[in-house]
Amino acid sequence: MSTGGRAAGALRDEGQGALEMAVAQEGDSLEAPQVQAMAMESDDVQVKPFWDGVSTLPPVASIVDSDHFRIEGSDFSQILQIKVKPGEMITTEPGTMVLMSKGLKPSVDTGGCCQGLSRCCCAGESFFRLILENSTSEVQHLGISPNGPGKIVPIDLDRFSGITINKGAFLAAYGKSWRINLKFVNNALTGCCGGQGFVLTELHGEGMAFLHGIGAIERIVLAAGESYIVDSDCLLAYEKGVGYSVSGYGCSLVCCCGGFGLFQTKLTGP
Repeated sequence: MSTGGRAAGALRDEGQGALEMAVAQEGDSLEAPQVQAMAMESDDVQVKPFWDGVSTLPPVASIVDSDHFRIEGSDFSQILQIKVKPGEMITTEPGTMVLMSKGLKPSVDTGGCCQGLSRCCCAGESFFRLILENSTSEVQHLGISPNGPGKIVPIDLDRFSGITINKGAFLAAYGKSWRINLKFVNNALTGCCGGQGFVLTELHGEGMAFLHGIGAIERIVLAAGESYIVDSDCLLAYEKGVGYSVSGYGCSLVCCCGGFGLFQTKLTGP
């Protein structure tokens, strides 16, 4: 994941051919995102994006029907609060449970040896999964938080199954049917210089899943054929259909003295 105050994230579509993805901004203060979030949550104030197609992550309630979960906290640290209904189960990364009702039954599995090895060796996740199941007849409560600072990003897998996520970004999901698929990049240059390695991590399944990213989270809606250059350390996720490659810069001064490096990640709309 990104470090040093950098962030990233991804999320939902707005019409055909649109993608929403989060890009991190290095050196952002904590005050500005808080003020903007408060304005967006007001029913009386509409915040116009500073750049067309680029905006901060909207309130959770505007993304999905969030009656059964809520995300609380600051820009630095957040907790995912879930109302676990009878018969439901939540899968999460080991070490992320903060608090829970006594009616939740914990267990551990791997999701199968191949899945466990895929997560552990190539996806930056744990070999084991923590399962918290409500086997009672009453709603139980669960609090989950990432193992480090950052924001929690809900992803509706009914709409975004197959989304490519950064290594180590997975936090939790409803049920156990979700899975990690591995996909090789198209060429050696992208694998060496794209920041994601030669193997990309795709998240598949149904229902809600949750990612986490560090720092301020923004989304970009890419029109067909439109491209953005993104710092390779600041990418959290992108929707399937989006082109992923690298872009080089010929000027040695920019590479060596401008902080660009030899290559940056290039994302192109479907």
